[in-house]
Amino acid sequence: MSLAVGQAGLAAGFLGGDSALLPAHQLNAYLLLALTAVVVVTAVLYQRAGGPRWPVWAAGILIGVEVLQIVLARSGIVGLHIFCGVLFVVMATLLTSYLFRPGFVPTV
Repeated sequence: MSLAVGQAGLAAGFLGGDSALLPAHQLNAYLLLALTAVVVVTAVLYQRAGGPRWPVWAAGILIGVEVLQIVLARSGIVGLHIFCGVLFVVMATLLTSYLFRPGFVPTV
């Protein structure tokens, strides 16, 4: 979650005129992609152990949006890139909030 929030902060700084933040924003994008891949694997393992299926879908959507983000950035489609970035942070927040809510106990 902190990589996603940090990515938004780096983007804001870059869009605010600090071009030195672009390399950090690019590096963080790949770190976020790697972490999201770990989330997908974890969700699949959790589901195979008897957990619910929805975390697999949620993680799959997150990695799809993350890949789309990188494609949009490399293509220079800034408006949609920003929109999908906001969408990614919202979805990551929802998933994290659900999994760490009081009283949540994994079924496995």
